[in-house]
Amino acid sequence: MNQEIIQNRINKHENNKVDSLHWAMLCTVMMTLTLGFISSRLLPFPDKYPTILIHQIFGSVVLVLINILIARMLAKPKRGERRFTIPRVVQLIQAVTLTFIAVSGLSIALIDTPIFSVYSWVFSEGATKREMVSLLFFIHATAIKVFMSLVTLHVLGAMKHHFFDKGDKLKNMLGK
Repeated sequence: MNQEIIQNRINKHENNKVDSLHWAMLCTVMMTLTLGFISSRLLPFPDKYPTILIHQIFGSVVLVLINILIARMLAKPKRGERRFTIPRVVQLIQAVTLTFIAVSGLSIALIDTPIFSVYSWVFSEGATKREMVSLLFFIHATAIKVFMSLVTLHVLGAMKHHFFDKGDKLKNMLGK
């Protein structure tokens, strides 16, 4: 009996860690997207720099958190769980898309630095800075659109699970 109680507490603690990462990712991604939207659509050019800098810092945090999330998703599943289900595949694609968003965005920021020489295999020798920024921005913007579509799928799946399947995952995530 005591072993069962201890195991339930351990499982609940593990779920809380994963859920904390989930909520941290949500907050960080939403802040990054909001700052990106503000700096790209609302602010005049001279006022963009502080907002873009904060946006890049949040993008770096997203890149770190997403790698932790990917590692947890690919870790060995618990006994009796399937490794790849539709929700997990959608989450994995979300994670990979977020990686593309973060890497392309940070690459735009690093285009004038020696670090950017890592991309020498991607761009031709005669590629101009404008062409490189254009391609990276296209990747960045397209990945954001794909990510927002996947977030919509994620939310719809969570609502289906909560309201139709009567699952308790949402309650656990909200700490109830």
